[in-house]
Amino acid sequence: PLSFCTTRNTYPTMSFGPEIDNDPSTEDSSTSTVQEGGDDTPQVGPLARKVLWSCVARDGVIIVDAAEENIPFQKAVTKAANEIRDQPPGISEFSTCFFKPPKVALKGLKTPPLVGLKLTVTEYGEPEAFDEDDDDKKAVAAWDAHANRTIWSFCCVFNPAATSWKHPYPHVDRDMESFLKEINRISAPQREPRNSPWRISGWDGSTVQRDFGPILLGAMRDVGYIGRRDRVNQSVEDAKKSMNDNISHMLEENHVQAEKLLNTSDDLMDQTKVFKKKSKELKKDRQWKNRKMAMILGGTCATVGGAVAVPVVAVLL
Repeated sequence: PLSFCTTRNTYPTMSFGPEIDNDPSTEDSSTSTVQEGGDDTPQVGPLARKVLWSCVARDGVIIVDAAEENIPFQKAVTKAANEIRDQPPGISEFSTCFFKPPKVALKGLKTPPLVGLKLTVTEYGEPEAFDEDDDDKKAVAAWDAHANRTIWSFCCVFNPAATSWKHPYPHVDRDMESFLKEINRISAPQREPRNSPWRISGWDGSTVQRDFGPILLGAMRDVGYIGRRDRVNQSVEDAKKSMNDNISHMLEENHVQAEKLLNTSDDLMDQTKVFKKKSKELKKDRQWKNRKMAMILGGTCATVGGAVAVPVVAVLL
């Protein structure tokens, strides 16, 4: 049987931020009540509550849980809680169950469609370290670590048709997954020590229930803030990733362009060397031709001059 944690005014609660979605204008006015003592502050009605029940379990045993009070369809919430808690983990880390309301409302009470969500986190024991390279001992140690694993389950039952959601609201499933991940995150420091009350078998769970129950209840009522915060963080991470990808792409393109320019420069240098070499060869060839032509012209002039000079000398003599 499930035990439901109620609001305890003697224990401090953890505030995760302002629950903007719980605006009085969006609440179910038909189920809102007025606090005793003359306080006119409207209370959130049962049909406006988003998360109706939540728990943290170790190896199928509930360590701490919390639930909203004065829920007219409490039996349906309890049934949904038992089913989602006992559901075996699937391939993915999240498991989901859908619970349809009965066709005939009992005593005129309207039961909304409830959804159960479960986050499973498996924690394996640390295998012993061996100095020697013995595969058999390592295999046995790994099997022992697997056998000594601890399965933590974070479950909740929520109302996707709650009047405090701003319908249409496409982020219901994502917000609930963020809520369970947040419970896993904030409870991890308390679950980590080996002598923690969360781990010791047979420990009186009232200590954990007393200390963490109000924190769990406060997180249930701040699920809207938790979801918005995670979406904003995810948007920032996506923007950072996009910027990094663009910078990497630009650097890669610049690197490619630099390599192309370097190759083009090398080709131009090679062509310049070839041009200089050809120019020197052409210059030498032109100089040799000029010298050869000068020698031919000099020989021709000498021959013609000798042929002309011999008869003239003969006549003079």
